[in-house]
Amino acid sequence: NNSNNNGFDNVKIWHRLPNTRALPVEGGRIHVCVDGRFVTVFRSEQKLSAIDSICHHAGGPLTLGQVKDIEELGAKVVLCPWHKFMVNIRDGTKVYEGVDVTNSASA
Repeated sequence: NNSNNNGFDNVKIWHRLPNTRALPVEGGRIHVCVDGRFVTVFRSEQKLSAIDSICHHAGGPLTLGQVKDIEELGAKVVLCPWHKFMVNIRDGTKVYEGVDVTNSASA
């Protein structure tokens, strides 16, 4: 049991970026092609993360989306510019944000 995983539990394959001089500055991102797949690399809170550049909801360009903190969920997300689908920039998973539902029907 090796508990010193440095936070990389979900890493399956490592790839070297084509041009390490192009790494993003804090709060920035770069768009690269790795083995024929488009990937967006983010630098946030002094950490690098990479996710698929294509939104898994409807194929939108995540690399163009706004980055937003969802504090109540403890996640930093990129919003797909097509439908505002939220994707966690750390692991590429969908992030759900709850909404309050009220019944406005009159009795």
